[in-house]
Amino acid sequence: MLRSHVGQELRRMADKMRERRGQPRERIVWGPRDIAKQIGIAIIGGLCLAMLYDTIVNLRQNFVLNTSSSVALGLYQRVNAPIEIGSFVVFEPDPETLAWHASLTGIEGIDTFLKPVHRRGPFTICRKSGDLRLDKEPLPASSLEPSFIAEGECADYDAQNLFMLSTRIPNSFDSRHYGPVNLSSVDGVFRSFWDW
Repeated sequence: MLRSHVGQELRRMADKMRERRGQPRERIVWGPRDIAKQIGIAIIGGLCLAMLYDTIVNLRQNFVLNTSSSVALGLYQRVNAPIEIGSFVVFEPDPETLAWHASLTGIEGIDTFLKPVHRRGPFTICRKSGDLRLDKEPLPASSLEPSFIAEGECADYDAQNLFMLSTRIPNSFDSRHYGPVNLSSVDGVFRSFWDW
């Protein structure tokens, strides 16, 4: 019963297709309303794409994903705030520092660091007997050697410099190794949005 019904339907469809082959195709005629609708849909689609692009650009400029254990792992949001001691700032290290970081971690392609500000300039840094001192204050020891100052030397830094220090892990890659960060390389102040 079912087979004969399916067979009848297939024959009916085949007959309709044969009939249609002999008939000319209908032409679609666009009226002014149809054209206006299509233009409206195109404009709305373009606006949606522009808003999506703006949102993506905004996210990239205003959020940073931190994967370094020097500070809490997570998402950090740009804030409109002055740079103060304890502020988290994103900055662009010089190429030598980036190359050194890549050789230590094996991670290539990082172009910015997120670190807390320990001190604002002016300040003096001295290296004596293997210890680093910031305005005579001893800094936590690290197994990495500083690259910016030789043993027995002292250097003065002006108000355009920040000293970054993270004590969350013992050997955080911070200003103890690559030196103070100039304000011109700072991208902005950030705060934790969501960390884990």
